[in-house]
Amino acid sequence: MAEARLSCEVEESCPVQAADSMEPREAEDAQIVEFGNTDRKLLRQFVAFPWRLYADEPNYVPPLNMDLLGSRLFGHAGLLTASHPFHDHAEVAYFLAYRDGEVVGRVAACVDEHHNRDNNTEDVIFGFFECIDDSAVAQVLVNRVAQWGSRRGMKRLLGPMSFNTNHTIGVQLDAFDTQPYFETAHNFPYYARLMDECGLDKAMDVIAQRVPLECDGRFWAGYERAKERTEVARQKYDVTIRPFRMRQFEADMEVFREIYNEAWSQNWGATAMTDEEFSIVGKQLKAVADPDTILLAYMGDEPVAVMAVLPDYFDCIKRKNSFWDRFDLVRIMRLFRYRNKTPRGRVMVLGIKEKYRRNGVKDLLITESVGRILAKGQFKTMELSWLLETNELIIKTGKLYNAERYKTWRLYHKPLTPAHGAAADAS
Repeated sequence: MAEARLSCEVEESCPVQAADSMEPREAEDAQIVEFGNTDRKLLRQFVAFPWRLYADEPNYVPPLNMDLLGSRLFGHAGLLTASHPFHDHAEVAYFLAYRDGEVVGRVAACVDEHHNRDNNTEDVIFGFFECIDDSAVAQVLVNRVAQWGSRRGMKRLLGPMSFNTNHTIGVQLDAFDTQPYFETAHNFPYYARLMDECGLDKAMDVIAQRVPLECDGRFWAGYERAKERTEVARQKYDVTIRPFRMRQFEADMEVFREIYNEAWSQNWGATAMTDEEFSIVGKQLKAVADPDTILLAYMGDEPVAVMAVLPDYFDCIKRKNSFWDRFDLVRIMRLFRYRNKTPRGRVMVLGIKEKYRRNGVKDLLITESVGRILAKGQFKTMELSWLLETNELIIKTGKLYNAERYKTWRLYHKPLTPAHGAAADAS
């Protein structure tokens, strides 16, 4: 029980006490400690740091600790730990920056074989970046990732991704006065400046669109026009749409995975998920999803598209300025209590196999989903996120429903040179 309890609490930052095998290195005026995915003590400090950093930021919502650290109590593999199947195809290292014995920054370094294979790149990814407003600390952290990647033969630094595009990505650039939807990044405005000061350039922007569902004439007009178009497509292309079946959840998750990996295979930065990784997604989905708003589309017998609209569980587990905020068990109880009450929904997945994107399947799927959502009456606002800024097809579709672009996240990159690895060896 002790281990389960540890996975459901946040450990406060404490003075640095490096393990015997880890010598803290002086960098600027901060000590940098590197550690791996089996060091539970330092991983807890890694996870605890944002709680203190964002203590006075009302819109920040910490993820569940067990999503990062795991939990024996819930049988859950934490993304940061060696037990998570992501680590079967990736090498990671974590870095904590200390000043006067207190954590002032963190970052993860990752070489993901599947990301580099699927994108034909040699990237070292930096992620889970959090830092005080101090350029020196940020530069030391980012440089350590660059050095770590260069020693492994990588040619480009890319991020932030925690750890790839299947997870939380980007530095938020605007809409800082809004509460983030689940699994989207929220940070201070100064983060973009820190990225610039680290010598990083824009690689890609991803955006969120917001759709008001109440008292919006343009939304209703767009919905009615789409319904008229989709009836023609339904008959012409023999399209059928059905919701997830909870009694056959595993079978439907396999269909979901097939569509997901194929539909995103040509997207910028996309990385296919393994069966084991998707199994974890399935467990999380089962805990929060309404099966009526996860829809599969078929043409004949072939599954061709999927759309998933989920309640914003961040709205359910957000902090309430209570001592109990730090305990996963309490936050999970809040999740189950409020998941059918939150007025916020997120369109998390809208994926269509490449050859079916121009024959009405998209509109059929969207109108069916919107009809079900309106009938339930729970959501007042929905977010479509995240979307590549180059995804004109989906962005234009959102505009038909009066969706407005209101938030942007940026991914950054820079080339690596042998000098980065040489600097690491010298240190």
